[in-house]
Amino acid sequence: MKKYTFTVSILSLFSTMTLVLSFFLIGNFYFNGQKYALNLTEAKITEVNRNITESLSSSLKNTENKLSVLANTIENNKILDNTDIFTRIMKEHLNSDKNLSSIYVADMEGNFIQARRDPELALRVIEVRKNSDTYYFKDNDFNTKSAESFVISYDPRERSWFQNAANSSGAHRTDPYFFASTNKPGVTISLSAMDENGKVMYICGADYTLDNLSALLKSKAGLVNGRLFLFSDKQQIIAASFNFENKDGILAKIKDLGIKEAQDIFDAATQGNHKGKTSSSSGVSYIYFITPVSGNC
Repeated sequence: MKKYTFTVSILSLFSTMTLVLSFFLIGNFYFNGQKYALNLTEAKITEVNRNITESLSSSLKNTENKLSVLANTIENNKILDNTDIFTRIMKEHLNSDKNLSSIYVADMEGNFIQARRDPELALRVIEVRKNSDTYYFKDNDFNTKSAESFVISYDPRERSWFQNAANSSGAHRTDPYFFASTNKPGVTISLSAMDENGKVMYICGADYTLDNLSALLKSKAGLVNGRLFLFSDKQQIIAASFNFENKDGILAKIKDLGIKEAQDIFDAATQGNHKGKTSSSSGVSYIYFITPVSGNC
């Protein structure tokens, strides 16, 4: 009887436990060669996970470093008085990192400066005193093409990224969610800027898109001759080496894929079963194992 391997690897990402799952079709191997084939497959997926972990860790750390630069740009809380300085720095940050959808600072009064890539290159400035929310639309050289102003309807202080960073030190990451400006999934990373007495002056934040994460998985899928996908402990699919559909601003879940064996293995993983057997709805047998990856992205 043909048997197939279904390999699952644990990868800690953002603030939740996530899993990378791979389908491996290794048929027609004999009993004596089965152990070798499984060991070889496990070695491959472990190496792929190591590469993915290192890539993500480096990218996320790079984003945190950019926020640290913003947090040390001025020594007071007058962000609007330093709009030009912040704009130049944020422009360079956007240009140097394709994973950033936007980067911004907000003070304790609700004033806000944001450089964003999507859905259109722009600088956004919220001035509470003037009750003004202005978008300065930019060309590729970041010169202003046009501008639109609105009455303020957005308060950064009400957002979890602001509150998390304001209430404790260090960088914070949200769970994956859909960015309102692009309707694409991502996470927000935030960091507080403090004065010499440890008082929060303003908050720095960056929207980190997950689009490039799927591209990364696609680039690695060929190395293991299978399909890779990353999902949270809430069964939300974060990224995949194959096409899947999110609907109505909600991240797709494993059950939405209609892959019985994927659900079986997720259930087994949550119960601590790292090796075992399962089968598809059509009766194809799978051998699966789970390989943990150390570290936290």
